[in-house]
Amino acid sequence: GIWTLLAWCELRGDFRNFRVDRISGVLPLASHFAHTPGQEMADYIALMQAQYGDC
Repeated sequence: GIWTLLAWCELRGDFRNFRVDRISGVLPLASHFAHTPGQEMADYIALMQAQYGDC
């Protein structure tokens, strides 16, 4: 199995899955991301349910 990380991608402006084994480095920042409507886990779940239905 492969671990993936679901996150909002600022570059692409959409949710993306990132393979954890391909992340080469992490840079901690002093600031935090603000909660933005449409970019949270509940938004992703609603999007997947709308697209694929309740599985």
